[in-house]
Amino acid sequence: FSKYSNINFKINHFEELAIEEQLNIIIQTDVFIGMHGAGLTHVLFMKSNRILIELTTSVGSGREHFELMASINNVNYRRCLIIDGSSTTAEKIFDCIIEKISQICPLMTVSIHSQPIVTTFFPVVGNFSNSNITT
Repeated sequence: FSKYSNINFKINHFEELAIEEQLNIIIQTDVFIGMHGAGLTHVLFMKSNRILIELTTSVGSGREHFELMASINNVNYRRCLIIDGSSTTAEKIFDCIIEKISQICPLMTVSIHSQPIVTTFFPVVGNFSNSNITT
C-alpha cells in the first residue's frame, strides 16, 4: 500500500475481542469493510446512513443477504469483487474501496493526520477525515 502511504491503517481482529468490544467498535463505525462471511452480520448494529463494503470472490445468487441486512438499518451497501491470484489484488481491492466510498461520499477527502477510523477482519484498514471505517 505504498501508493497510499498518506493513509493511516488500523487492524482489528474481532475474533480476539469480546462481543461487547466488537459491538462498541461497530456502533462507532461509519464505513465497515470486510470479506464475505458471518462477521459482516455486525452491519445489523451499525447506525443509519453508514457504509458497508463487502469484499467477495464470486458473483451469484444467494450472496445478497448482507445487502438486505444493510438495508434494514438504512446502511449504504457496496460490493467489491476480488479475483484471486492477481499480483495486484491488494491494490485493486483498495482502489475499489476508495471508488465505492467516493460514490457514496463524493466530498470525502483522505487526511494524513486523522484519527484511525478503519477496522478490519483482515490486515487492511485506513483513515479518512471525519469518518470511521471498519474493515
